Amino acid sequence: MRGHAWGGSAAFDKIRIALTMQRMRSLLPNGKRARILELGFGRGLMLRQFLDAGHEVHGIEAGMLDVEIDPLVRDRATLHFGRAEQIDLPRDHFDLVYGVHVIEHLSDPQTVFDKLAAALAPGGHFYFVTPNGESMGLEIFGDAWWNLEDPTHLNFFSGRSLTRMLQKAGFDGVRVEIPILDSLTIEANSAVKRLFPASRRHGIMSNPLVKLLDLGLVAPTLAARAFAPRLSPSIDVRGTKRG
Repeated sequence: MRGHAWGGSAAFDKIRIALTMQRMRSLLPNGKRARILELGFGRGLMLRQFLDAGHEVHGIEAGMLDVEIDPLVRDRATLHFGRAEQIDLPRDHFDLVYGVHVIEHLSDPQTVFDKLAAALAPGGHFYFVTPNGESMGLEIFGDAWWNLEDPTHLNFFSGRSLTRMLQKAGFDGVRVEIPILDSLTIEANSAVKRLFPASRRHGIMSNPLVKLLDLGLVAPTLAARAFAPRLSPSIDVRGTKRG
């Protein structure tokens, strides 16, 4: 593991956010100002896009990454700081709750799912992206799989385990998919870790040469995932709250 929670790339994160936003757009109510809650908002880049679109935005952040928050989000959003397990939320309030690569950091995910289900309005939508505990990449790379580098990753889910937990919380219509376009650097980073293991505070991606390798291997990575979708390192899960 690396020595710090942050081990990614700000530039690559913007690409991932753009792809994730595209997948989430269908979950927003048409022509309505939505009330949106993000679990683990980090810099607030996604909240900023929803804010710019005229939505009411809220966020929960434990502060693991030590990154600066977008100034407009800090000024205009309703933000909660602390672990989600300990945050109180209004009941039946939100039209959309989501978390992108954050539920794996939770110490008590079932408690958080229960809280989010209570806070979501009947008929509202939820959306989560998280590492896939059944990814073929874990089988191939073993302990060099890049999703294991983060010391704050506490839980890994399969689609089945996550579905059971979400249904227990009161979510309905749970649908699990494997997004081929998420986390496009995982395989390259994992290969580098396997071939050149080293201990770095911010992990393998703190080496600029690794970022160049990541860019160069995007096309073969996508081809490999298209041929074997289970190689993809993430799952996304969506559904609604029972009315």
